[in-house]
Amino acid sequence: MQKLLRTLAVIMAAMLVVFMVGCGGDETGEDDGEDEAVEQPSATTATTSPAAGSEVAPNANLTITLDEAVDGVTVNGTAAAGSGKTWSLNLAGLNLPAGSATLNIGWTNKDGTAGSASVALTIQETADTDPPTITDSSVSDGDKDVDPAGLNTDGISITFSENVSEGDISISIEGGDALNWLAEWSDNSVTIVPAKGAELGNETSYEISVSTADGAGNELSDSISFTTKGKE
Repeated sequence: MQKLLRTLAVIMAAMLVVFMVGCGGDETGEDDGEDEAVEQPSATTATTSPAAGSEVAPNANLTITLDEAVDGVTVNGTAAAGSGKTWSLNLAGLNLPAGSATLNIGWTNKDGTAGSASVALTIQETADTDPPTITDSSVSDGDKDVDPAGLNTDGISITFSENVSEGDISISIEGGDALNWLAEWSDNSVTIVPAKGAELGNETSYEISVSTADGAGNELSDSISFTTKGKE
């Protein structure tokens, strides 16, 4: 009798192991089957720079910003360049006549659906061929006895005659390597500030080099040289 009970106990234990292994496999399979793709949000609005209602040159660059990332953008059927939320196109490729113009912006969302918006602009008769210029700056070319303390605290700001794209700007010891300064571009201006350990010193000559372009692609390349004052 005891032998029979021992045999039954062994059989029941084996059956329990098989049952537990089987349940574990089914559970794993259920988890794999429940994986779902992440839903991609669709863009619903588009803003432009120049903004709607602006008067622009026929060769101006148009920047389109959407509220969500998309796979492609067209303007009046012409493909724009870019990715994600930001796309751009030069109006010269649309051959728009002078006067009022409606730009039809279309896009393809990440989920394959389509979106659209329209923007009204006024197109000027002549193309913009004038590059931007520097109209104001914290220091002027040729300045001497400049107090470095104020520039190290507030940074150096440069203002341009018109809105410009984000370009390149650097400051270096005259004839030497560039210093580690950080640039912040905004419409028609740029400000650079020193990273820690890259502050301006006394009795030293520096050169700021800047290159950028306006909305029509007209390029500016200029420099500003100045010398700081001696220690007091």
